[in-house]
Formats: sequence, C-alpha cells, structure tokens
Amino acid sequence: MSSTILYRGYTVTSSLGERNIFLKLVDQVSFANYEASLEQKDFRLQHDLPSIYKVMLSTFAEKDENFKVDISILSGFMKLNFHALVGGFLNVQFEVVLREKVVATEVLQSSKMEQALRELEEDKLTKESLLNQLADKVCSNAEHIMTLNETLAQQGTKLLEMEQTVAQQNQIIQQLREMQDKLHALEEQSEALSKAEIDIEGHAVAMSIEELSLKGRNGLDKLQHLYRLRKLSLSMLRQPLKSKTLEEVQIGERACFDFEFFYLPNLKKLTIDKNASGRINGHPVNITQYCYEHKINLIHFL
Repeated sequence: MSSTILYRGYTVTSSLGERNIFLKLVDQVSFANYEASLEQKDFRLQHDLPSIYKVMLSTFAEKDENFKVDISILSGFMKLNFHALVGGFLNVQFEVVLREKVVATEVLQSSKMEQALRELEEDKLTKESLLNQLADKVCSNAEHIMTLNETLAQQGTKLLEMEQTVAQQNQIIQQLREMQDKLHALEEQSEALSKAEIDIEGHAVAMSIEELSLKGRNGLDKLQHLYRLRKLSLSMLRQPLKSKTLEEVQIGERACFDFEFFYLPNLKKLTIDKNASGRINGHPVNITQYCYEHKINLIHFL
C-alpha cells in the first residue's frame, strides 16, 4: 500500500510494508528531502503498523480535525509529532524523525527549472484562456451586430441602439488590442531584465543571479537590485545588509552583527563564526535567541 499527498507545502510519499513504513516529505519550494524507513519499535506503540499507517494517512489527508501533526525542522532532520483522537475516545500520540537526504545540485536545479516551466506554462494557459474568452465575446458580439444590421432595414427606430452596441464592440476590440500590446511589452521587459548586469566589487553581476560570493568591503547596498538572489557568502561584513529575497547568508569572519542594519525579511538560514556577537541599538543580544525568535536556522562554524 502506498500514497502520495500534498500537505501544506510538502509532497508526502508513504508506503506500508510487511515490517516497516516508508515516509518521505519533500518541500515544494526548496525541494529539501526528508525520509526514513520506520519499523515497529520506532513508534514505541502497542498498535500494529497498519493501524499506525492509517493514522498517518488520515492526518495528512486533513479531513478530520482530530488528526493533527506538528512539523519542526532541525539541522539535517525533520521531526513530526502526531496527535490523533481515534473513534472519539482513544488518544494516540507518537513522534517520527526523518533525516534530510541531500539532493545533487544538478537534480535540485532541474527540479526548480521544471517547477518554473510549469508555472510559466500555467500562466500562459491562463492568458490564452482569457484571450480566447475575449475573442469569443468579440465574435459573439460581431454576430449580434450582423443581426442588428439585417433588422435595420425593417426597423429604422433601432438605429440608436445599434450604434451603442457597435461602440461597445469597438471598445472591447480596443481593450483586447491594448492587452496584447501590454503583454508583448511585459515579455520584452522580462527578457531585458534577465540580461541586465550591475557592477559589484568591480565585477559585472547578472541582476537575475541566485547565489553570490563577495568580500563584503563595499557594494552591499546594490544587493537589493538582485531580484532573484537567494544565497549570499561574505568574507566579512562592513556595511548594512538589505535584501528582500535573501534566504541564506554565510559570513566568514568573527564579526559583531548590528541587527538594526539587517533588513532580511525572508532570511531562513544564517551561518556564522561560533564566537560572533550581536547587538541591537548598541545593546548586546544573544544571536541564538534572536534567530530562534525570528525563525532563522542558525549554524555556527569554527
């Protein structure tokens, strides 16, 4: 027995074997992969594997509010705490730990490209559907105009009504042409933006770049122009750091971080020296506590 379910941003794949349960969760955005093969002893329950597997499937299906799971991500691991009220009276609770499976960079990039292509295709289909609907409406209205023209010879009193209808059709046609012109202009702007470059530390950097390594002496004020930047590696930090897209930052030096000058609303992972220190408004702060409160995955290195 096997199952594949979409659950709150994860693709959940599971299967029930004779002696184990295989469970895998893949993040649909980052494509981080967590999986494990779980035996009876791993659950620490008296219930058999089929019963436990049924609880897991009911939880991920989200059809019963009595079946819930709390998911937390640690460094290299995912912890799932299941809470179920079976039959309205039997409480079942257990914990499952999945290990992160490192995916090859080429595979990860390929998955991201496939997702981007799917999104582009869906957007294209949506726009084509809209254009088809407008075209159908224009055709329908054109047929209506023809009918009115045939009636005009017999009913001269309807001339004003026909003129109003023609004006509406012309307006629709004009709107359709304007939409086509705007779509073409957006496509040209998107293509030009993907080829644009900006000078940072004496190097030409594509504005569409996703990963970047810098010394950090100057030029950090230009990072906010890199609209797809996700990962940044710095040898040192001497300037305020601002970016709406950055999710991962690694800083090589033993620095003192002034979080007043950190404007990284989407930061998820910070890798720093274990002896680094932090402050806010000149007052020392615990970096570990700060990262925990702001849901940032903190990694120290020697």
